[in-house]
Amino acid sequence: MTIDMVLVLLVLALIPAFIASSKGRSFALWYVYGVCLLIVAIPHAIIISKTTEQKDKELKSAGYVECPYCKEPVKAGAVVCPHCRRELPQPDPQAVEDLVKCRTCGMMVKKGAKYCPRCGNLID
Repeated sequence: MTIDMVLVLLVLALIPAFIASSKGRSFALWYVYGVCLLIVAIPHAIIISKTTEQKDKELKSAGYVECPYCKEPVKAGAVVCPHCRRELPQPDPQAVEDLVKCRTCGMMVKKGAKYCPRCGNLID
């Protein structure tokens, strides 16, 4: 194996590492996996699912909260949980006063935030 082939392998091993990293997996471990078994690592990185932590993080950034009864994700501001059909506790009025509505998507965002976590647009 020549040095050029080794360099190409080291660069191509970044592909499964980046894919797996975007799904909440360890970049370094997947890079080593890609260097050792590139042909297997790329389809494996595409097929694996996101970690639970990554899914929760994405839901939270999209404006979802956890239902206190069934623990399923519910849009912030919902009155009734669509999963368990129980009435959700409403936030106190003081907390609502500290929120501003995004003009683009309508999500309630904390005052002082520069960008909306759901749509990414600038908050005035």
